[in-house]
Amino acid sequence: IVLKYLDLFNKTLLLSVGVCFIHAGQEIGFSKKNHHNTYNEGDEFNNFDYDLLDERFDKATLMRNLILHRKNRPIYKIDNALEIKDVVTYTDIDKGIIINLKDGDIKTHILLNPSLDTIYYSFDKDKQLIILDKKSIINTNLKINNAMVPPISYLIVKE
Repeated sequence: IVLKYLDLFNKTLLLSVGVCFIHAGQEIGFSKKNHHNTYNEGDEFNNFDYDLLDERFDKATLMRNLILHRKNRPIYKIDNALEIKDVVTYTDIDKGIIINLKDGDIKTHILLNPSLDTIYYSFDKDKQLIILDKKSIINTNLKINNAMVPPISYLIVKE
């Protein structure tokens, strides 16, 4: 379950507007043993675990693809709080939240379910499903009106 939350955290970070900070190994769950500032702590805290990378390479691949996704969309590079308020809104839903992004004419909705329960949500009109799998972001031709978001996961749609 910890690795599911790790994925959810990393996806939330990289699909958020503004500057994001990532430390080496974060994508694979590498830990600095709860030390917040390890620049002078030595290899015990800072040595990169390549065996862990091999075990969790799919997580590193997803992180890389999300970073590429961010680089190709100017909305993610906004660093002014007033501009962010113009393009990002939030909708509270039972046990979750919808992050609404307005990127020009494109509206994207990210349904975030951090709970251990499935969330069901109905849209006011059909939305195009976007699949975020372990390796890529895929725009589909599937239209949905009702969404089911499994525990500790995402669903992304756009208008």
